[in-house]
Amino acid sequence: MNSLLRSIRRRFHVWTGVALAVIAIGSVGSVFAAKSLASGDAASSQRALRATAAQITSSVQFAVAREQDFLIGAAAFIANNPGVSEAQFAQRVRAVWVLDRFPAIISSGVVTIVPASQLRAFATRVAGSTATPAPAGSFAVIPAGARPYYCLSQLSVSSGAKDTPPAGLD
Repeated sequence: MNSLLRSIRRRFHVWTGVALAVIAIGSVGSVFAAKSLASGDAASSQRALRATAAQITSSVQFAVAREQDFLIGAAAFIANNPGVSEAQFAQRVRAVWVLDRFPAIISSGVVTIVPASQLRAFATRVAGSTATPAPAGSFAVIPAGARPYYCLSQLSVSSGAKDTPPAGLD
């Protein structure tokens, strides 16, 4: 009986050792597999990030190039028509569907640097011609204040009335 008990104990210890070895090998293998999988996922995420960044960069560069095309066209129109009225400018913008083709542009116009000595003449020249004219005789620079020069809207057109700058906005 004693030898039978020893034999059972020996087998128990052997199988316990085998079980512990299987658990240890399985744990180590799982850690290595998890690290390998995580490394692969990180590399895949990095590639996806680079591809997305390249697409965004390309889209932004394309949008900027389109807006530059618009600016060049608008500048050429103004240069070829130096005395253009706001109504003619608005007609031109609508004729070439600027606000439809460039949805990011909500307003377009020409800003003129006006020296303080010429402010009264500018106000007379644009009175009634701006999209949101000031009441007769009430042209006022916004914000008020004396400055050596002002940057005032000479021509403007926008997609909606709420987007139109007020007359005299500096």
